[in-house]
Amino acid sequence: MPTKLTKRNVDAAHPGDRDTFLWDTELKGFGLKITKAGRKVYVIQYRMPVPGKPMSKVAPKRYTIGEHGSPWTPEKARDHAGKLLGLVDQGKDPAALERAERQDEESRRKEEEARKKSTLETGLEDFLTRRVRGQLVKAKAVESLLRAKIPTAWLLRQVTDIQAEDIQAAIDDMVAANRAGAAREFRKHLNALFGFFASRPSTYGLAKNPVAHTSVDAAYVPGERTLSKDELAEVWRATESLGYPFGPFFQLLILTGQRLREVAEAQWSEFSADGIWTIPGQRCKNGKEHLVHVSPQAKAILDTLPRVPSPDNPDTDSPFLFSTTGRTPISGFSKAKAHLDKAITQARQRAGISATMPPWKPHDLRRTMATGLADKGAAVHVVEKVLNHNPASMGGVAAIYNRYEYLPERKTALEIWGLHVANLLQDTPEKSNVVDFSKSRERG
Repeated sequence: MPTKLTKRNVDAAHPGDRDTFLWDTELKGFGLKITKAGRKVYVIQYRMPVPGKPMSKVAPKRYTIGEHGSPWTPEKARDHAGKLLGLVDQGKDPAALERAERQDEESRRKEEEARKKSTLETGLEDFLTRRVRGQLVKAKAVESLLRAKIPTAWLLRQVTDIQAEDIQAAIDDMVAANRAGAAREFRKHLNALFGFFASRPSTYGLAKNPVAHTSVDAAYVPGERTLSKDELAEVWRATESLGYPFGPFFQLLILTGQRLREVAEAQWSEFSADGIWTIPGQRCKNGKEHLVHVSPQAKAILDTLPRVPSPDNPDTDSPFLFSTTGRTPISGFSKAKAHLDKAITQARQRAGISATMPPWKPHDLRRTMATGLADKGAAVHVVEKVLNHNPASMGGVAAIYNRYEYLPERKTALEIWGLHVANLLQDTPEKSNVVDFSKSRERG
């Protein structure tokens, strides 16, 4: 029987053997549902027009407002029911509106999850996995550069929040610090990263690559620094104070002229008994396997290197020549270089020299060796082969058809360079700056 719903009669209502209803006399369509289990729920009952059907033939709908108690008292439930029934009068179905609201909320939830997943930090990891690791020859160098140069504050931001202005500011800071070369390299790899994001708009929401609207406003100046004989001797002597692994690491950089990571990531299995170091193509910048003859001076360094135990199996050794963990090759080159520079400065101070050595980079050791070999009469194409460059000195037909690898000449060049370094350390005068490299060629 209809009655005005009050707290007293709602509290007094008892469940039956099936769901029962008390309908309110104050507001038509508003009522209380009492379930068999004793739950008391406020509801509204209404009909929505169906084209071609009289309202009396349309099945009624029920919409649940909420359970009796806090916050739903009869008065609050009645007020809310009045608003809902007002929507019905406007031709709006409260149940349909609620479903739409739930769907909107679910969409917002999914968008928020997607937004959290599209931070630069997660996007960077996605890029490294799909496009860098196992794909590029210099994968480790690219990953290290991006992780080192991308501002930490960017990582937690959404990919779409990082604008061209942000990127340009980071580039300009590097140029202002006289690091235009590093800025150019950073921009190149950042362009690949954001190009990756732009190719996946549904994941990262990026329509255009912001790096395309940036530039490095500085003229490119290739590295020109070479170390003098005295400076090279200073560097070598300073390496002796570093100990393993970075002392012998820098010494092999000097003696072999190979790239920093090629030496840092060298493995024992790459060295043969006959004195050949074979660097696999996947570790070389040009992707081609490279042979390096081990000079007597370089072999002496190798013979002093300790075998680092493998942490995974104490009975075996690490595969790497230079490792502090046994599991991975060395890293932290900037810190090691700083220690080396400090040792050079301290040695100069002990010798009464107030001036510091002009700035230099590990890569300058390659240029120093190349310059020194050229000074001793080595042909340009032999030096370039030692460095694993594509010989620029042989253009046209020669570049296409000359497949001779100049292995004997390369062997002689590295032996002469090793002797040159040894003589610098012993202050032993060399007989001549000119060597007849042609006599060393032996075709076999």
